[in-house]
Order: sequence, then C-alpha cells, then structure tokens
Amino acid sequence: MNKIKYKPKNKEYFSKLLSFAKELYNILNELKIKPTVYGSLAYIFYTEDKNIEIHDIDFLTKKENFQKIIKKVKENKSLRYEKTNYNSLKIFKNDAKITFDAIEEYYKDLPEEFIEIEINEVPFKIISLESLKKIYKRGNITIPSKKESYSKKLEKLNSL
Repeated sequence: MNKIKYKPKNKEYFSKLLSFAKELYNILNELKIKPTVYGSLAYIFYTEDKNIEIHDIDFLTKKENFQKIIKKVKENKSLRYEKTNYNSLKIFKNDAKITFDAIEEYYKDLPEEFIEIEINEVPFKIISLESLKKIYKRGNITIPSKKESYSKKLEKLNSL
C-alpha cells in the first residue's frame, strides 16, 4: 500500500477532515459501501503539493447509496446532509464537508482502475492518475468557475 504523510496549508482543518472521514467509514462499513476518492485528495496523493488547501473530501459512490447514507446520517445528531440537484450528496460535521458524487455521472466512461493508499494513516481507495487527469480535463470544460484551479492542477499532474 502506498502511504504518504501530508501537511497542507490548512493542516488543522485537514486533520478534522481526516477524522471525519474515519467516522464516516464506520457508517459506510455498516452499509457495506466502499467509496472511491477523487478530486483534491487524490491530487495531493499524486503530487504532494503543499501549496493548496484541502476544503473537503470528494468520494465517488453509486447514486443508489445516497438514501442509505442519508438514513444513517439522520441517526447521528452531530451530522447533517444536503442533497444537490447535480447528483451529489454533501455530509457535514461542524465546518467539515465530505461530498459523495454519483459514480455513474462523474466517472462515466473511465476505467475501473483504483488503488489502495494511506494518507496520514487513514486508508483510502482512489482513482488512477490517468483517470484523475481526465476528470480535471472534463472539469476544465464543464465547470467554468473552476477552470483556473483545474488548469493548474492538470498542469502539475501532467508533469509527473
């Protein structure tokens, strides 16, 4: 298993995010759901770029899992959720946010190539480097508000 120790600019918040991810994993394990990481957390695994801040963790899972997750979240008073109109489910604990995106929508036409990793001793399954590049290329086209950020990340990923 590939492991890294990572300290972003916002290391205290990042530590809260990882702790929250561990807590959600307990819920997901009960539901037999194993999400896949993509987005910024996958980006930092591949690049170890310490010049960015991590504001959330983005997971991919089947859309059919959203209702199961919501049911469990409702049982936990320290958590809240928000459904979106763009095939995502956001889970919050205080100011920490983890997003579940529908794998059928966000990972469409990409290979089922995932690897097991560890970031600061928290295990994750993440998408391959090539798939991450393709997702940022798509995002560059489809999400104008993130074009600059995605372009910079894509440039760094392409240099690996």
